[in-house]
Amino acid sequence: MPRVNGEAASATSTRPHLRVCVGTTVTSCARLVAVNDDARPVVLDSPLATMRIVVRVRNFVPDERASEADAGNGVDDEDESRGSPGVANPPYWKVVDKRRLFSIQVQARFKQEFSGEDLLYGNFWLHRVYQPPLIWIPLKLATVIDPGFTHDLGGERPWALSPAVSSISVLEVKSAPDPAADGGKAAAQANDVYDGILGRWEWKDGVDLQENHALLWRGMGDRSERLLGSASGHDVASVAARRKVVKHREKRAEIAFSKDLVYNMEFYAPFVDLNRFELNMGGITLGLSSYLGHQPFFFGMKSQSLGETLFCVKFELV
Repeated sequence: MPRVNGEAASATSTRPHLRVCVGTTVTSCARLVAVNDDARPVVLDSPLATMRIVVRVRNFVPDERASEADAGNGVDDEDESRGSPGVANPPYWKVVDKRRLFSIQVQARFKQEFSGEDLLYGNFWLHRVYQPPLIWIPLKLATVIDPGFTHDLGGERPWALSPAVSSISVLEVKSAPDPAADGGKAAAQANDVYDGILGRWEWKDGVDLQENHALLWRGMGDRSERLLGSASGHDVASVAARRKVVKHREKRAEIAFSKDLVYNMEFYAPFVDLNRFELNMGGITLGLSSYLGHQPFFFGMKSQSLGETLFCVKFELV
């Protein structure tokens, strides 16, 4: 397979380890993640949202120097020389599309209302990046897939972002738990204090998230008919149907991410191999590390109106 300015990493012990951390801002992204350990999501609680996050990477190799006890324990990991611990081959990768290379799954309950036009998802970098040849190909493809995609790759702190409501690969919207609904019995039986805020975490042991965005339109009344056109013909289990609606800016602005709903979101892609920091495009493999100046690669969600991130996931090779 051809490569552009990138060498294949050796499968020996000298191969860099992938280190994955999460946080609520780019500069505070230091909570070590056990990759592929979808039975133990990391909890983030900020003034903007309460969230559980799981990160999965195909063909991940855990760093034996890192302990499972170091990951997801609520403490920032200060030893930046270690990669992430985790699970090499979880059941998840046996049930999903083989083209999928990584997954970021987030269960979120927002603490204030956001419009569908306000929340963005994508990539951030702390320092300048060098734009490689052929980069216009994936950028053009991204614009075709999502007309809301924008970027500033030439800036001091580059970014590439799209409206989150269209970027989400799979979206399930549920009513938030009501602790008083059954006299508090469910809350008393909960295994996790966050079950009472977010509901149970169900996506482990090969159970993957399924699209159901029916409640995305909840509370919109007559606006939902204007948003969907023919409501009876809209398939709430179809990612394509959701994206067909929200590709229009005026329709995204009509959507509200509510405080009273829980949003189960999964973001994934078939082009980026995070184990090697490589971009794979139709038979051409582009090594990204040198173009990024060997800096970390951030994925995250941001509010345009507040100028603040809700969560960030940091990938780096160490």
